[in-house]
Amino acid sequence: MQTQTVYTHRTCNQACLWCTVRRTSDDPAFSNTAAVLARIDAALAAGATQIVLTGGEPGTRPDLAQLISRAHQKGRIEVILETNGTDFDDAAARAVHSAGLSLVRLNLSAADAALDALTRDPGGSARAWTGLRALLGAGLIVELSVAIVEATRDLVLAIPQALEDAGIARSIRAIVCRVPTEAPTAGVCCKPADAARTIAALDAAARRFNIPLALDADFAPPPCVFDHAFSVSHLFRLSLVHGQRAGFVQIPACAGCLLNDRCPGFARSVLLRGRPPVKPVQNDALRRRLVMTRDPQAQAAREFSQTSFIPGEANFEHERLIRINFQCNQSCRFCFVHTNLPSVDDAKIRAEIADAVAMGHRVVLTGGEPTLNPKLPDYVALTRQLTGKPVRLQTNATLLDDEAWCEQVVTAGVGVAQVSLHAAEAALSDAITGAPGTFVRTVHGLDNLANRGVKLVIMFVLTSRNVRALTDLVQLIHDRWPAAALTVSVVTHSTEIVPRDATTMPQWSAVAEDLAKAWELAHALNVDIGGIHSKAGIPLCGLPKVVARSLALSLIPEDAGGQDFVRPPACTGCAMRGYCLGVRTGYLALYGDGEVRPFTEAFVQEQRDR
Repeated sequence: MQTQTVYTHRTCNQACLWCTVRRTSDDPAFSNTAAVLARIDAALAAGATQIVLTGGEPGTRPDLAQLISRAHQKGRIEVILETNGTDFDDAAARAVHSAGLSLVRLNLSAADAALDALTRDPGGSARAWTGLRALLGAGLIVELSVAIVEATRDLVLAIPQALEDAGIARSIRAIVCRVPTEAPTAGVCCKPADAARTIAALDAAARRFNIPLALDADFAPPPCVFDHAFSVSHLFRLSLVHGQRAGFVQIPACAGCLLNDRCPGFARSVLLRGRPPVKPVQNDALRRRLVMTRDPQAQAAREFSQTSFIPGEANFEHERLIRINFQCNQSCRFCFVHTNLPSVDDAKIRAEIADAVAMGHRVVLTGGEPTLNPKLPDYVALTRQLTGKPVRLQTNATLLDDEAWCEQVVTAGVGVAQVSLHAAEAALSDAITGAPGTFVRTVHGLDNLANRGVKLVIMFVLTSRNVRALTDLVQLIHDRWPAAALTVSVVTHSTEIVPRDATTMPQWSAVAEDLAKAWELAHALNVDIGGIHSKAGIPLCGLPKVVARSLALSLIPEDAGGQDFVRPPACTGCAMRGYCLGVRTGYLALYGDGEVRPFTEAFVQEQRDR
């Protein structure tokens, strides 16, 4: 995606302490309608697929809807508006929505009237909240842009609670933090370490209400200034492009950092105020959580939609996973999704659903955490309408503990919920997901789904940490959701953000005994248990016999494993070749192929005869 920024003019009805863009007057030759339209046309001619209209304050312009309409190009271009929201009432909000506006980034750096002293606009805070409600009421997607400077460090922490009190927390797509490095006067900008502590505290406050937090890539402190970088790793998306930011330099300590190929260091203006204390990233697991192989838009396009196969006894079908957003309210260390990617345009999501259905693929709506997206019921309803079948949803179900929200999602057409649950008790589950308090919410969400007749598929990811929790989860499913199925998989290193170490991915032989116990208990309690083999992480020859013998043979396309799987020499002559992808490359790198044991034709015939 190519983004072009177009300034509508330079004057503003506010005078934020940190703003370096505002001017006291405009040059008519720059700000008249024809001049702005010409800049929009030039951006389109240059190949823009996304146009950001900013200022000054675009909301003060009477021709704003005309400018948006020109940029929108009848639906071909995504249009983003950066505004303080103070000039929007219901009519103005409906006008920009009708003109084709895709997204609003609304500047709001305090929750109450304390903001007025910082923007030097008496009454501006109240008008901003009025504008925020009007824009949401018109059906627009809204992000909040929060500036973290010395004067706002304490004030921003109250924003998530204020959104919840106003009843609009779930409607905000994200809170985006920006840390200015320059200001018109001295003493406005805060130290990088102070900004980092504020960001971490704001992230914790936002998580309480399931509001995603993000960092503005052009105005974010580097990971090395955070006290606990791993806890905020989900906020970063460092690609090689980031290392090329003008006006930034690396300091000597950067030489020993594993991110020095993609982190630009510090703004020169920051270093003029003193060299910040840093903790260079030297842990490879942390590096993997922070990096991105390409620019965010390209990475989002790569991960947005993924097609895989569904094994069958005689043939196989295709399944299309469509990520309606990337943000998540949990932070599982083994997650292979870049949860800090920009969300995909609404029109593209709808088009992808339609394409998947037209291709005969089974659609699964997923994320990140899809229940964070307020448009989820719309996408469910569209999928149900096009397929005529109940819709599949992948979720952690934490937000579905809200009866009204669960009712809305299920009524739209969800018939199958694939719910992530990686332990049977709160302490371990919350430790694995990195989100205290969410185990209880997932359990209540599962209850709400079950009470509404939704088919439950509980998805358990086996790690070195929770293998002994599997039998307890089997018992919990039998006692609480007896109609649910349990699908077990193993940590996979399918993207560079998953740590490649033994503390995350277990060795097959180390989990065999616990797997066997869980399988035996599941069959004794009549709990439907499956997964685990081949595509889910372990080839049949790496499983205990009681597990391997219970699994039905399923044909697998010869090339389905792609670059994630290989067949080492030990696989030569195996009679299960048509039913197995081989061994994951990440597993071979850690443990080798010493556990691979080819199957004889007698075993295959025994499976067929069952």
